[in-house]
Amino acid sequence: MRARRGTLAAALCLLTLGLLSTGLPAVAAGNGASDPVTLCHRTRAVTNPYRRITVAQSAVTGNNGVGGGNSSGHDGHAGGTFVATGGYYATHAKDWGDVIPPFGNYRGLNTTGALPAECTGPAAQMTAAEFYNLQREAGVARDSIIADLQEQGASGDPDSTQLATLVYTGADEALVTEDQTATGTTPTAEPTVEPTVEPTVEPTVEPTVEPTVEPTVEPTVEPTVEPTVEPTVGVSPSVTATTTPASSGTQQVTGTVWLDLDRDGRQSGPSEVGLGAVTVELYRVDLAGGRGSRAGGVATGLRGAATASLVARASTDASGGFAFGGLAAGTYSVVVSRPSALAVTWDSEGAADAAALVLVPVSGSAQAQVGLVGDAIARLQVSTPSGEPLNGAASLRWAGPDDLFGTADDLVVPVSLVDGVLVQAGLPAGRYRVEADGAGSAAVTLTAAGRSSHVVLTNVLAAPRSLAVTGATAAPVLAVAAVLLLAGAALVVTRRRAGAGTSD
Repeated sequence: MRARRGTLAAALCLLTLGLLSTGLPAVAAGNGASDPVTLCHRTRAVTNPYRRITVAQSAVTGNNGVGGGNSSGHDGHAGGTFVATGGYYATHAKDWGDVIPPFGNYRGLNTTGALPAECTGPAAQMTAAEFYNLQREAGVARDSIIADLQEQGASGDPDSTQLATLVYTGADEALVTEDQTATGTTPTAEPTVEPTVEPTVEPTVEPTVEPTVEPTVEPTVEPTVEPTVEPTVGVSPSVTATTTPASSGTQQVTGTVWLDLDRDGRQSGPSEVGLGAVTVELYRVDLAGGRGSRAGGVATGLRGAATASLVARASTDASGGFAFGGLAAGTYSVVVSRPSALAVTWDSEGAADAAALVLVPVSGSAQAQVGLVGDAIARLQVSTPSGEPLNGAASLRWAGPDDLFGTADDLVVPVSLVDGVLVQAGLPAGRYRVEADGAGSAAVTLTAAGRSSHVVLTNVLAAPRSLAVTGATAAPVLAVAAVLLLAGAALVVTRRRAGAGTSD
């Protein structure tokens, strides 16, 4: 009897525990799918490369349900981390990606946990409007920035409709005008300035000047002018502050034109040398629309109805470098007149049209880079005068667009030979000399066909067809030298004969 009661009690206990367990909620395993994630969203500005935002996990790994959605999430913004080395992005694309710490089963992107220093400071904690201004000043199109903000899904951002109304509110007047034209809007700064200036200037000047000047002209002028000017100046600085930097001429634009033999958009290796005597033009740009305008028949990389005026023209130095100084802050277009034997592989705006749009900040500078490449290939077997294969360092000298050796547009490409074999692609077609110190030179013509040739160096370098400094051809100079030599010889013979006649 006691055993039966014990069994019954145990069964009741098990039944009670089962009922209770069905009524209890499941305990979360931590870091649920709805937990927010703080990450670094990439910008395209070297001065401020990341925007620190907090998003839902779904915005990282899939569709965030905002605007058009983002099927790949922030995880699709790959591209490596920002490189803080100064000048790195002058010759490299601004293609860094997001930095996302790992969470749950997500592995993370560009970090194993810690966020980079560029993302942890107060500058990275920017609003949607600040992000918009930064991207516009970095040259990103308005529609691309709006789509980016709508897809970010950042906590605290306006909704998709409000984001679509953002316009540029920074100091670049050209961008302000461009956004006004694109959206048909007027920034709030203008209606605020007009009502403030008019009521302040008119009431202050009229009651103070008229009653005071007539009774006492000389004694009252000084005390009246000072108190009246000071409140008026308080209105003027806002106007002066925006116009003064644009008129100052302390900014500059620099850059390089180089031979991009491997077509990768980066100047790398000793053979990718700069091109000298290439004409570079600098245009001041007034933006008012999309890309595609031309100025004076020259592509300038402009947007829509933009206008451009030529500021300066220069030629690259022997290393391919150029510089324009004493500029006002603003937007410029750098246009390179490439030689006909070369094509464009890359420019710093990314359009590969040898016309790069740059933004010159106040008290700063901007850089423009252009890479060029030819379609000729050198496949040569080079021998020394004694018939032995040439080994070691040598150079290929292109006669340049003027087809004359020894002038400023000569292009000298360092090469290295093993067992006399010289192979180099990406060269401009034309006349060349293979030159080696102590071994002489040999002339060769390179074409796109790239046929193999056997060349033998001679001990004496071929005489240049023109003089490097004056540009004069060598033949007339040699003729004049010969005439002078003959005249000198005749004079010596005449004097000797005269001396012999005297002795007799």
